[in-house]
Amino acid sequence: MNNINLNWSQRISDTFCALGVKHVCICPGARNTPLTLSFINNKSFNTTSHIDERSAGFFALGLAKKTGKPPIIITTSGTAVANLYPAIIESNYSKTPLIALTADRPKHDIGIGSNQAIDQKKIFNNNVRAFIDLGLPNKELDLLQNEIINIFKSCIGTFESPPGAIHINTPFDEPLIEDVNNIQENEIDKIEFKAKQSYLPDLKGNGIENSLIICGEINPNESLDQILDLSEYIDAPILVDPTSNLRFYKKHMNIISNYNFIIDKIEKSPDIIFRFGRKPTSKILLKFLENHDNVCLIDKYPDFNDSANHKIKSDYPGFVNYIKSSYQKITNNLLLPTLTKYQDKISNLIDYSSKDFTEGMFIHKLLSQIPSNSNILLGNSLAIRETDDICLNNNKNHNVFCNRGASGIDGLVSTMLGISYASKNNSNIDLAILGDLSFFHDMNGLHFLINNKINTKFLVLNNNGGQIFSKLDISKFDIPDFEKFWITPLNIDLRNIALLYGIEYTAPKNLDDLLLIINNKYDKPLIIDYKIDVNISKERKEKLVESINKIIN
Repeated sequence: MNNINLNWSQRISDTFCALGVKHVCICPGARNTPLTLSFINNKSFNTTSHIDERSAGFFALGLAKKTGKPPIIITTSGTAVANLYPAIIESNYSKTPLIALTADRPKHDIGIGSNQAIDQKKIFNNNVRAFIDLGLPNKELDLLQNEIINIFKSCIGTFESPPGAIHINTPFDEPLIEDVNNIQENEIDKIEFKAKQSYLPDLKGNGIENSLIICGEINPNESLDQILDLSEYIDAPILVDPTSNLRFYKKHMNIISNYNFIIDKIEKSPDIIFRFGRKPTSKILLKFLENHDNVCLIDKYPDFNDSANHKIKSDYPGFVNYIKSSYQKITNNLLLPTLTKYQDKISNLIDYSSKDFTEGMFIHKLLSQIPSNSNILLGNSLAIRETDDICLNNNKNHNVFCNRGASGIDGLVSTMLGISYASKNNSNIDLAILGDLSFFHDMNGLHFLINNKINTKFLVLNNNGGQIFSKLDISKFDIPDFEKFWITPLNIDLRNIALLYGIEYTAPKNLDDLLLIINNKYDKPLIIDYKIDVNISKERKEKLVESINKIIN
């Protein structure tokens, strides 16, 4: 009996197993049946079921962000594939490895009106590192295995190209399967790749006496201590974005958190600015970088999506070793005492202010009091900007994540669930801090909690809409229906979302109330509805900024 589709799929799953893939996110469908059977029958994989392909894509993204390893997303044919596109885009720009394994109709069904048949070839365009269409299954299983291995290299990153998503398209003709028992299994030896390392840092004679370090988004698995070591060696202040994982890693005297208020206090321009990670969130800091003619980006892939005017292709340890072997230790960087003086004043003000004075103050107090080694996902728009403005350096060793590759609000709930699922029993608190629009936009992802026990907490900064737009220049114009088309108030009760998905709900009145609830609901998922009066919030933030400006002027 011909069982070619299932044998073909079995070789695919056996190969990925040998490559070390652990997580497989499976979406329902008929055309992907051979693939689904082959993966769920292999107990080496951790398989999860997802109804919504868009949510599945972001869930897989969260898995990849936490583990550093590529998960597989399996879909049926047609628009199911297209729903992966937002997660694929984020994967591309955040250099996160993903594998889209999509079932397809055979070539002779495309373009003739067949059901669920679209042109899936290269559907993700340049947002994937590589694409391959495997063609209809045949008996050349060794050739198939080699094709899978070769494209996998592009997913995990090469010396020339960063990690990212790959797309493997797998057409199947009917009958899809003929016998679920007669499967040709192959035990494949574990496949590993040795990374090519030949980094050659070179500052081309630049002086580093009065240098500055700026850190954007950095994965928590990176060598954070190397950056701190560098700052001590060159006596340089470090301006740390909240997504850099340095702000909430450990207390350090060189770390500057509230740079948005003090960057204009720098009287002497830095000789050189060393950048680590992606570009920072702060528009003030981005403008500062644009106006400096000697910005040096240190990255294994510095040419990817960045405009730094000097780039060094290196890992962090290699670069720090180069600096130590090429330059004398510096002890009189003029920038450090200036910035730390202002930072100390701001830190004292924030630490001794009322607990929930502003959203940023609330987040600062919360992150400083929840257990160490928690997973934190910062939502885009209000959450990340308030955290960037106000939150101080602490020693909690939190693992901070975000979707700042493309900075969309789509998929944040599912991304957090993926992070949380990959961290089961290995972290203290899994907390997403999101705006109400971001939360609502991806609430379908909450369905995962019905059948899976993870204890993710969602702190929703509920100001009834996209209030970030009220802070932009466009709000100053008398635009008709500005609130309707920009602010887009939801006018819904988040309690109803909690009821729909069977999740516990709370609306804390203050920080103490919230901490008590989190401690009591430690082992349960939770929606935390932190209601915000926009006008009161605006007044409080203005007063806080006024107080900060007063003590540093």
